Amino acid sequence: MKILNTKSGKFGHFIRKNGGFFVLGLVILATCIAVYAGADRLNKIPIADNNSDTNLSKDDSNWVNSQNAQQTDVQNTSSSQQSSQQQYSSQSSSSSSSDYSQEQSSSQNSEQILFLLPVNGDVLNKYSGDKQLKNETMGDWRLHTGIDYAAKEGTTVKASGAGKVSKIYNDAMWGTTVEIEHDGNITTVYSSLSEKVFVEKGQSVESGQAIATVGNTAKIELSEKSHLHFAVKKNGKYINPESIITRPIE
Repeated sequence: MKILNTKSGKFGHFIRKNGGFFVLGLVILATCIAVYAGADRLNKIPIADNNSDTNLSKDDSNWVNSQNAQQTDVQNTSSSQQSSQQQYSSQSSSSSSSDYSQEQSSSQNSEQILFLLPVNGDVLNKYSGDKQLKNETMGDWRLHTGIDYAAKEGTTVKASGAGKVSKIYNDAMWGTTVEIEHDGNITTVYSSLSEKVFVEKGQSVESGQAIATVGNTAKIELSEKSHLHFAVKKNGKYINPESIITRPIE
């Protein structure tokens, strides 16, 4: 018992004498343990490596590619729509042009069908244009501005087309003459008529309406058989009557 007490007393004496160092040692030991534990914890934390960056880049790349693909689809769709619109516009333009041509052709045919021969008869003298023809009555060469249709005196002369009577006069060379204005700046001229006419100046006439009778009053063509001298003017200039005649008189 004395030995134990002696040791216990020595230990207590040692503690009392070196207690400060003992506490300091415990503090140091605790610090080391704490540092070790912290380092071990840090080692267990996953660290992002190059593979993660690569994965992120791949995701970003995939997203960008997806967006580019969508944008390309939109552009292709837009281009397709524009192409379709252009094709439709071209077809519409072609269709409109075709319709316009048909309407124009129909209008021309409708206009041409209004003109007919004022009398039925053989052609005695044709329209000469710029070429001079021998005039048997006058004995010289001159232009023949119309067509002479053989017709007996008293034969009914009909309006070649619908229009308005613009002039009625007795010409010193061409005898009794009636002029009718038509659409398209066309004027038909009927000469060598009898003095009695069936229309008045300013009167509207229909195609085929009787306007006078053949009178053989054209002194410049008295040597010819009885006939009607028929001329046509467009914009004030003589043209070939055959260019507007589409059917014979009814």
